[in-house]
Amino acid sequence: MFKKMEAKGSQFRFKVSVIGDYAVGKTSIIKRYMTDSFDEGYKATLGAAISTFKTKAKDSDISLQVWDLAGQTSFRRVRVQYLFGTDFAIVVYDLTRKDSLKCVNEWVDDVRKGAPEVLLYLVGNKVDLKEDRVVTKEQAEKVAKKLNMLGYMETSAKTGANVKDLFQTISELLHQHTTKSI
Repeated sequence: MFKKMEAKGSQFRFKVSVIGDYAVGKTSIIKRYMTDSFDEGYKATLGAAISTFKTKAKDSDISLQVWDLAGQTSFRRVRVQYLFGTDFAIVVYDLTRKDSLKCVNEWVDDVRKGAPEVLLYLVGNKVDLKEDRVVTKEQAEKVAKKLNMLGYMETSAKTGANVKDLFQTISELLHQHTTKSI
C-alpha cells in the first residue's frame, strides 16, 4: 500500500525523486518551478540536490521534498541509497534523445529497489525543440503504461510549458493516494 512520509491534520510531506539520464533537464525543471527561470548553461548534478516546495491539493497543505538525482552512470552504484523512501518518482527523458527514453526501464528498476511502493510519472522534457523531436507522444505513453506509471506529461523547462501543471498534478495524485489509504 502507499506510504506517506508524514501526515498531521491536513498537512502532508512527501519525498519526490526526480530521476533520468544526464542532461535531460531534471535540474532545469526544478529550477523553473522554484524560480520561474531558466539557465542556458548545463551544470551536472553531483550526487543529489534537495529542495522543498510548498503547495496545496484540495484543502491540504503539501510539502514536497524534491531530490534531484545525478543522471551519470557513474552514480548508479549509490543511486538506490538516494532513492530509499521515495514516495513519488518523476522519471524525465529528453524528447530529442531516443536513448534517454530507452533508459527509463533502468531508472524505474532502480527506484523500485529503493522504494517498492513508489508512485511513478513519466515526463518528456524539451517539448519546445519541435524540429529536433525524435520521440512521439504515443511512444512515451506506451512506455508509461507498460511500466504502470500514473501518467505522462510533456514539459519545457526553457519556456516553462507544463512545469507548474506537473507539480500540481503530482501534489494532487499524492493527496489522492494518501487520503485513500488513511
